[in-house]
Amino acid sequence: MSVRVVLAAAIAFVGVVSVSQVARAETEQERQACTDDAFQHCGDAIPDRDRVYSCLVKKVRVISPACRRVINTSMHTGTVKR
Repeated sequence: MSVRVVLAAAIAFVGVVSVSQVARAETEQERQACTDDAFQHCGDAIPDRDRVYSCLVKKVRVISPACRRVINTSMHTGTVKR
């Protein structure tokens, strides 16, 4: 198997795992709201779901309004979304 095929498979796997675990979101809408913010502001925490969530909480003032609503809701309701 060529190095290019292995590298392409690894990149695809990491992308799928990372996107599916962003921001402890429960719904597809919540995941979509925070995916770009997770990559832009917390990329070094991916794929660790807990670290991404903690990072987004810390950066709640600079993330997008849609993601901010998801994070604020999870913080104020006392629920940790998984």
